[in-house]
Amino acid sequence: MDSTAAVAISILALVASVASAFYAKRAVDQAAWSNRVNLHEPRKHIYEGLVLYRHLFGDYDLHPTDEEIQDFYVKVAMPARLYFPAEIADEIYDIYKSSFALYKRIDDAESGRSQESKWEPINQFKAQSISRLEKLIPRVIAVAELGNT
Repeated sequence: MDSTAAVAISILALVASVASAFYAKRAVDQAAWSNRVNLHEPRKHIYEGLVLYRHLFGDYDLHPTDEEIQDFYVKVAMPARLYFPAEIADEIYDIYKSSFALYKRIDDAESGRSQESKWEPINQFKAQSISRLEKLIPRVIAVAELGNT
């Protein structure tokens, strides 16, 4: 084989390797895009659950019921562990835990099991939950890329 044939084969090999690298990069980009699309819907449902939970604190005497808190756990707190970074999932779970603890105090006050007025835990529940949710929801939007849809 002469040197001209060797150079031609080398050039063809170079072209083939550049084309392979280009197609590999496109495949990686497509896989990343597909992953974002697959994560979008569950993340959107978690976001919607946070917004709905936030709206439960709208009226003066309104606070989530035991069923609503458990629903928040099942539909938002548990799935968040799968679809969000740990710090966001932990914050959502902490909101659930503190919500349940404050609900128990309200329930004890309303049932007479406690001498505490129900208004202290209700006001604490509302203030704490609204504040935490107002800070958390924009972070969820940023991670879920909900603004891009």
